[in-house]
Amino acid sequence: MPFDGSGNFNRVMNWVNDALANIKIVASRHDSEDDNFAAGLSQCITKDGQTQPTANIPMNGKKIINLAAPTNPTDAASKTYVDTADALKAPLASPTFTGKVTMPTGAAAGAGMRLPVVTANPTTPTSGDVWPDITTGAWKYRLTSTTITFAALEIAQTWTAAQTYSAATTMNGLLSIFAGVHSYGSTGQAIGVVAGPAVTATTFYGHAAAGAGNAAFITLDRPGAFAANFGIDTDNKWKVGGFSMGNNAYEIVHMGNLATTLDPTYAKLASPALTGTPTAPTAAVATNTTQLATTAFVQASIGPGNAALGLGAVGTYALLGTNPGANITEGAVVAGSGLRYTHCGGFVGAGTNAPPGSWRAMGPTTNGGGASGASVFLRVS
Repeated sequence: MPFDGSGNFNRVMNWVNDALANIKIVASRHDSEDDNFAAGLSQCITKDGQTQPTANIPMNGKKIINLAAPTNPTDAASKTYVDTADALKAPLASPTFTGKVTMPTGAAAGAGMRLPVVTANPTTPTSGDVWPDITTGAWKYRLTSTTITFAALEIAQTWTAAQTYSAATTMNGLLSIFAGVHSYGSTGQAIGVVAGPAVTATTFYGHAAAGAGNAAFITLDRPGAFAANFGIDTDNKWKVGGFSMGNNAYEIVHMGNLATTLDPTYAKLASPALTGTPTAPTAAVATNTTQLATTAFVQASIGPGNAALGLGAVGTYALLGTNPGANITEGAVVAGSGLRYTHCGGFVGAGTNAPPGSWRAMGPTTNGGGASGASVFLRVS
């Protein structure tokens, strides 16, 4: 065995001693030493798991560190993993639970869930304590500075058709809950009616109306300021109304009724199909943008508005001839610098003033030997 039982590896050969003893290098002696190395290595644990321990491994007071989180029942667990799991468990003695606690259900004809039985009522209960009153059997719950009493659990409770909760409960001095639950037997109770339960000091009423002809809704009230109903009306539509909003029930718009509620009333942004007599702002005379032109704009532009335009303004017409003479076909746009104001006789005898901007020929001009005949032009820019 290459290991001596204490973890020390023993060699078989000593090459220095062989040299001193004039022992020559022979294959058999090298094989013997290499076989000893191989036997020792075969007793080691490989890092890729090819060889595994054949006995318990004592750690000699040392630690195994940098463990991964366990996945199988036989995996080793790190201290962090154990501490985290332990923090999720409640102690057997005086546990403090958070969130919703689910209790076991008693078996049929067997014992149910058992809670500790107190020998005396607590003299100084703290918030969150629950205990059965040893005198009356009623259950009590301590909430901040108030002890709430519930009837004994073994006493049968009878509920009438309409139960009303109106007592105010204050939690931590910050949240006040006022609630009332009502049921109506008559049909036709709708959202958009002022009549109904008196809304006074409470801020919330829930209406679980009996009968298919009633609405299901709640009443929200800001005492002395504003109150309204909200819920599903008798036509199965979500609405708000009644009380401060008068005898009205306004349907609430949502993704399910956009097409039936908004589309018949409002125009779409893309390619709207307007009906009736739509109106729009009227632009100033001579406006040249993509703005809609109203009938008022058109009348101002082609009627009295044109009278206000100056000579040569955009949108005005003029009788012009070309200079120098050149034929211009109808519809062509030419610069004003090549035109002159003229008269019905054509360019001959025309003035020397050229109009500004660009002009569109509304008819052709003819070459007259250095001067062209006149035509009507429209200034376009």
